[in-house]
Amino acid sequence: MDLLRLAPPPWRALPEKGPRGEGGVPAGGVYHWDVTDFATTDRRGQPVRVQVGHISGPFGWSLAAVDRIQIGARPARDLPLAELMSHLGASENRPVVAVGMASHEGDVAAEENRAQARSDNLAAQAMRHLTQAPKIGTLNLGRRVGNTVPREQSVYERPVALAVVIEGADSPDLPRVIGEALVRAYETRRFPIDARDYSRFAHTVESFQWVRN
Repeated sequence: MDLLRLAPPPWRALPEKGPRGEGGVPAGGVYHWDVTDFATTDRRGQPVRVQVGHISGPFGWSLAAVDRIQIGARPARDLPLAELMSHLGASENRPVVAVGMASHEGDVAAEENRAQARSDNLAAQAMRHLTQAPKIGTLNLGRRVGNTVPREQSVYERPVALAVVIEGADSPDLPRVIGEALVRAYETRRFPIDARDYSRFAHTVESFQWVRN
């Protein structure tokens, strides 16, 4: 499977010590993009196909941060987003969408704003490194509002997620299709959380925009 063509698998993060590393991180800090391919047709009967992916393992946005990534659960380490995304492969030449998500801590309005800031920052890094991508967009799924997990495990509610548009970048249903692809990924155990449990899931069209078009 095409692993988003963003970095050769496996993804390599900060090196860790021990047989499993700290916080359950694989030895050597090895990660990979866990990817789901999803194809459907839009309201016009036109094909739309996307790949959605996240960095596997206990790996997500740092709590309350919009520019740092948490590695591991207990204990956790973090990494600047800019350092992480500097590993993106510059050869990607398809539209890319940065997906912003926030965990259940905090009120809904504040966390929806945080999720938007995360998708904005992720898209900004994509624009910096993916110079050949014709379009880069953002999709804000908002705050986790259902089936919450204990705070010490909430890193799984804040995955670092991207979508690559294989076909149908101009479809009016593209945001909905990305949401459906994330649901399919969850149902097939390729995504850590159910996107339907987020406050903006029913409003993907309003929560989507191209920032490089």
